[in-house]
Amino acid sequence: MRKQRPTTELIFPVNYLIRSVPKPVDAPVPQPDVSTPEKRGKYLATIAGCGDCHTPQDAHGQPLPGMDFGGGVIFDGPWGRVASANITSDASGIPYYDEALFTQAIRTGFVKARPLNPIMPSHTFRGMTNEDIAAVFAYVKTFKTVRHHVDNTEPPTYCQVCRQTHGGGNQN
Repeated sequence: MRKQRPTTELIFPVNYLIRSVPKPVDAPVPQPDVSTPEKRGKYLATIAGCGDCHTPQDAHGQPLPGMDFGGGVIFDGPWGRVASANITSDASGIPYYDEALFTQAIRTGFVKARPLNPIMPSHTFRGMTNEDIAAVFAYVKTFKTVRHHVDNTEPPTYCQVCRQTHGGGNQN
């Protein structure tokens, strides 16, 4: 008789990295459609995994319907406990971003004088070309707005929208 073993739980960052392990390629892969800035930006944001961090998920790691890029994904680590930002154009997100501010955030890890949390990998993306950053910004502007207040400067409270506990959660 075999003894039942507990389910393996992967810890950060392995639990996030394992999701992006590519499947074996067994057929030719078509070229991506990058014919417009928005399509190029979608391609770049997809391969960069932007949605993995900025789209809240259920307990099984599946994106919450209607919450694409709405923020609230919780990250615990040496940087503390932080929730990802809502990067849609809703008033609770980043409607005030223009291309210059978006470029600054990507290149420097700062939004004006405010530093982004180090979990945001701006150091990885700062080498993108101006054309690539402009394309990603064009794609960001196409996101459906998601009303989801996430503010890491506020005390963590339960959020009924994403079912997580994050700053400003009680305002949703």
